[in-house]
Amino acid sequence: MAGPKNEAISVEKSSTVKSRLPVLIVAVGRGRVGKTTFLNIVGQRFRERGARLEIWNVDPHGESGSIDAFFPDVRRPGYSGIDDRRGWLERAIEEQSASRHDVLLDVGGGDLVLQTMLHDLDLSTIAETMGVRVVIAQLLGPIVADIDHFDASLLGSGVNGNGGKVEMLFVMNGGLIRGDTSPLKAFEPLFASPPIIEAMAKGAAVTMLPQLRCLDAVLERGLTFRDASDRKTPAGVAPLSIFDVSRVYKWWTEGLDTMFSRIPADWLPYVETESDIAEAS
Repeated sequence: MAGPKNEAISVEKSSTVKSRLPVLIVAVGRGRVGKTTFLNIVGQRFRERGARLEIWNVDPHGESGSIDAFFPDVRRPGYSGIDDRRGWLERAIEEQSASRHDVLLDVGGGDLVLQTMLHDLDLSTIAETMGVRVVIAQLLGPIVADIDHFDASLLGSGVNGNGGKVEMLFVMNGGLIRGDTSPLKAFEPLFASPPIIEAMAKGAAVTMLPQLRCLDAVLERGLTFRDASDRKTPAGVAPLSIFDVSRVYKWWTEGLDTMFSRIPADWLPYVETESDIAEAS
């Protein structure tokens, strides 16, 4: 996957970039609910559009299915101890505060690095002090017990002005639905659960990650979604069927639009528009 395309354009020249908060998108939830897949989708989509975006991985476990396989410039600590990783993450966030770039953070299923980091910290205060918008993306499958992994303490009251904010985004993973149940029916019990109702009353957003039936086939081949939709396959890798290529193309070019449309634009990585480029020139 290619790195950021717009490094040569000075961020300091654009008042639009100056006025917006850089985002730190953290995917959380139990194991195997699609946290890394969600970050992979966001990273590929926004880098493809020229976003100045860093990707961090503090997951101490093996790299099978890791986000590292799709982005050659992933930053990660060179050690696995929880205190060391917490220290690395805190220093990296300080760097983000200074550089103002957007970040995707993969912490791994069941990892305690965030809980350890926040044990004696208030995330809202940190976000305000650093001037960073922290977006907690809670991945959920259609199992009511998944909501048990939602940590309401991550939510802050948020602040206005030039300080940062903490935002909550619930991502219902339609790819985990079994059978022919419709997504709305499958996730109905979660939408009605008190934790989600309370979080939405505080400004949380909810979106749906649409199912891609051949997702595993794409990931196992190490293909980017763009290459898969364009039927580009490296030598020695079994090509996708023409039917799966069509599925990926429709999902990548159309299906994900609804998911992203339900996420506030300023919770997502920044993509420079033509008007921003004109202002910076």
